[in-house]
Amino acid sequence: SSLAGGSKVTATVVDSQLVLTMDPPGLGNEMQAQDLTGDVLAQLGVLDGAGSFKNELQSPANAVFTVNGLRVERSQNTGLTDVINGLTIDLAPDAEGKTATLQVMRNVEGERKALDTFIKQFNSLMAYLSEKVATTKLADDTYKRGALAGDMMFSSFRYDLLRMLNTDHVNSGGILNLRQLGITMDDNFKLSLSSVSSFETALKENKTGVTQFLDQLMGSLSEQLDRFTGTSGYLKSTTAQLDTRLKETNNQIKTMNERLAAKEESLYAQYGEL
Repeated sequence: SSLAGGSKVTATVVDSQLVLTMDPPGLGNEMQAQDLTGDVLAQLGVLDGAGSFKNELQSPANAVFTVNGLRVERSQNTGLTDVINGLTIDLAPDAEGKTATLQVMRNVEGERKALDTFIKQFNSLMAYLSEKVATTKLADDTYKRGALAGDMMFSSFRYDLLRMLNTDHVNSGGILNLRQLGITMDDNFKLSLSSVSSFETALKENKTGVTQFLDQLMGSLSEQLDRFTGTSGYLKSTTAQLDTRLKETNNQIKTMNERLAAKEESLYAQYGEL
């Protein structure tokens, strides 16, 4: 049951015995119980005759330990986030009288996954655009044109994206291009993380510079993409134009069918007279 101030008492039965546990633990959080009327708790063996718990398995106490020679005291053993900045410490139940050495290293797994996702999506976009804007010669000396072949806007879009990923981006963070992060592009315009160690070293030694460079690069890419996929971008305006042309073409087809139907009736009448 929950008590005032956020405290909570949990009751369990172990080997036919009632066990009461107080949360949060630590000094100053002593559990108290009393009968409103009579002495039922004493008769049940919960309290002694003086009003204290008859069988106290563990009295409230704080965890006391040292970090780098400094004495630290906390009211709980786990989830200690305010002892060492950036770390969460859990004290083992059998840690009394023991020591441990903590080796803290930066975890770059999250950044690595985000980078892998970006590379995968970029390569997918480049493969799609390369196929759609290309004109390919076939074995029979004929040519196959992509759906966007001849559309200079998409050819320019593809070129601009490639240029952004291959040029330097001037900033004060010390990271100017993807090559410094171990990211390279092959002759087929496919990105890859060719040097994992370069990426991890850059993150460990200059995370601020890496973040600044990637923010700048992704901002430029996002701005370029918005020219095509934004609410007033090229795709939306082109789609609207195509929809208008399609509507006009359908109207022309409808008008022509009506003319053909009228011509057909005229011919039937003419040949009927003959």
